[in-house]
Amino acid sequence: MDIEITVDGKPIERNRFCNPVMSLHRADAGYSSKPFELRIATRDLVTVTARPYARFVAEMKEDDEITGDPVPALLEAGYPATITELLQHAAALDVVMGTYLIGDFLNAIQPEDTEQPTCWYATSMGESQRTRCALEGDTVIFSGLCICRGRD
Repeated sequence: MDIEITVDGKPIERNRFCNPVMSLHRADAGYSSKPFELRIATRDLVTVTARPYARFVAEMKEDDEITGDPVPALLEAGYPATITELLQHAAALDVVMGTYLIGDFLNAIQPEDTEQPTCWYATSMGESQRTRCALEGDTVIFSGLCICRGRD
C-alpha cells in the first residue's frame, strides 16, 4: 500500500503509528499530543474501505429514515453507494472518513508487526478536534491528533 505518515511534520514508519484498542483522548505524563498527517493513494483507500463503507452507508440510510436525523453532508451527497462515489463529495468524505470510519480505516492499514508503537491515534473530542479527510489529486489525506511517547 502507498501510505505516508508524518507526526509533527516528521516521517514515521507505519508500524510505529497505531489505532489503540481503547480510545485515547489526551496525553498523560510522559506523552504529548502532536498533529499527524496520513496520505494514502486513492486506489488503496478504496481497497481497504469498500466493505466497511458499504455497510456504514446502508445502516446510516436506514437509521436516518427511522430517526429523521440525517448526517447533513451524507444526505446532501445522496448517500453515495460506494467509497469511489463518496470521493466525489468533499464534505461527505470529510465527515464519513474523518469521523465515522477512521477507526475501521486505521485498523485495516495497521501492519501486523506493530508491536512497539510510539504514536497512537487520538480519538476526537468534538468538531474542532476531529480528524479531517480530504482528496488531493490521487491521494486521500487524513489530518488530526495523535498521542506520542515522550515530550519532545
